[in-house]
Amino acid sequence: MPWERLCGSLIYRALTPLIRPHMGMTVQVCSTALSVMGNRHSDIAALNAASAAVAVSSIAWRGPFGAVRVGMSLGRRLIVDPSPFELCHYFLTYVATRKEELIVEFQSNHELTLDEKMGCITLAKSQVFNLLEAQDRLRYKKNLEQRCPSSYKQNSTKKQKDCVKHATTQSETLVGHSWKHKEHE
Repeated sequence: MPWERLCGSLIYRALTPLIRPHMGMTVQVCSTALSVMGNRHSDIAALNAASAAVAVSSIAWRGPFGAVRVGMSLGRRLIVDPSPFELCHYFLTYVATRKEELIVEFQSNHELTLDEKMGCITLAKSQVFNLLEAQDRLRYKKNLEQRCPSSYKQNSTKKQKDCVKHATTQSETLVGHSWKHKEHE
């Protein structure tokens, strides 16, 4: 029970600043872990699932966001998404959009140098970027299906073929732009 509250709080803290206040309705996201692969924490998966769910909806917001947890082992090795059994004395929970950092939460038993903290943040940023690209591809695929239902794809009229061609080109351009951005970083 306490875990669900903490997870819900993380989702709330990540979503709230991104949803426009003048929207005039309440947004409710329910996250249920049906299974977890290995001995992993499911709160980070719940954060990313909440972002993907809102991203494919019609809600006006400034997302998506990506979430990742980075741990530092006792041997000073950085571990992305450490299991509860990996002995980490330091955890970073990092949630960000392409433009802003939403949550940077450190949990540590020992003091870390500024370089170690920056190393964790740099690794987290690269992982979040991959998650954002995956959500973008999901969103563009859904938008393509909404703009051009499968009945349009099977029909042979020129106007409907142009709809499919335009939507596909637009999605590829936007996703291609994201990949170019990644190469420059």
